[in-house]
Amino acid sequence: MQRIHALPVLNERWDCQQCGICCRGAQVALNDEDLARLKEQRWEEHPDFQGVTTVQRTGWLSGDYHLAHRPDGSCVFLDADGLCQIHKEFGFEAKPWQCRVFPLTVVSSGERRHLTMRRACPTAAKGEGRSLEQHRDLVRLLDKQMSDAPSVAPELCRGVALPWPHLHAVCGALEKMMLQQDACLTTRIVRALVLCDKIVEAPPETWAAMSARELDCRLNEWSAAIGRQIQHVSSEAKPPGKTVAVVFRQVATAYLDFHKARYQRQSLWRRLRRFANQFALMSSTGQLPDLGCDFPDGDLQSLERPLGELAPELQSILDRFFVSMTVSQYYRAYGRRHWSLVDAFRGMAISYPVILWLLRWSVGTNPPTVDRLIDLVVLADRAQSAPSFAGPRFRHNVATLVANGDLQRLVCWYGR
Repeated sequence: MQRIHALPVLNERWDCQQCGICCRGAQVALNDEDLARLKEQRWEEHPDFQGVTTVQRTGWLSGDYHLAHRPDGSCVFLDADGLCQIHKEFGFEAKPWQCRVFPLTVVSSGERRHLTMRRACPTAAKGEGRSLEQHRDLVRLLDKQMSDAPSVAPELCRGVALPWPHLHAVCGALEKMMLQQDACLTTRIVRALVLCDKIVEAPPETWAAMSARELDCRLNEWSAAIGRQIQHVSSEAKPPGKTVAVVFRQVATAYLDFHKARYQRQSLWRRLRRFANQFALMSSTGQLPDLGCDFPDGDLQSLERPLGELAPELQSILDRFFVSMTVSQYYRAYGRRHWSLVDAFRGMAISYPVILWLLRWSVGTNPPTVDRLIDLVVLADRAQSAPSFAGPRFRHNVATLVANGDLQRLVCWYGR
């Protein structure tokens, strides 16, 4: 545990409730030790697994392997009771290491390694259970799997490469903004996005000429000015333009690929249906399509109505999600390692209006509930690390929504 450090400001908590959510729609990579244990367990001789593929190669030319899935997207070892068959037959220690440590994860920042929790686990999203300090055995196991090599520094913004001390200063400035107690979450996200805009607008030579200390001072000046300028954003909310609204809906519905009701494999029919649904959402009027997520019927215009003030319990769930993403720097990890730091933060910020828009859709005319919000936080966390949300299409959509301040407008409009 010497190299991995928890982030006390987050006060993260979790205990496994055996809900099986992490066993559906997730790809579990296997190392050599995992493969050896599975071989020793002789699943091919088990009556329930004769002729069943339990391990699959990750790619045609790859030497990596992962646990196989059933047609419904669940792990091949998830039984009818929603329990892990490896765990039932051989115990907790016999499971692959990723299964044992989930939802714990580590984000590397140069020589630093931040311990945090994935909100793809509903209990972690709710913040219920034991603290990270009480999961020491799992942290030790996670520590063993970590590489000793320092992580590669991302660009600050496109074309601007800086060393880790400078990037830590920028991450720190975003963290301070997201932890401010004088404003609601909507306002804090808008402030952070405005800071990102100022960073991008500054001449590239500005950064090269600064020390990390000077950069920290400059960022503090900008942050203070932004805080004075942006006090409360709800009164300034304006609806997005038609083009921006269409792009936003396409992005938002892509998140639903990670909804618990849609973990099935993407057949040709499902792809065609998804295309038809996205086409239907290009209009500003008309009925909402059936996306297979148990959402109520309604019309597109109903999704533009404000949710109103969320109950404190719901607001706390949203707050923990976005603050933990920022403080742990998870927003720039995994699939988005090759993104600039600014673009990665913007990519995370898009999920805020997406969650609220989908929450309005999921509850219809009823008040929002904890369960509905948790479902959406889980899918937003999954999307954060999904290859499709780190690819050129999503990156292009981010750039489109950022243009002319439209991302801030979306945050304000759906954060009403």
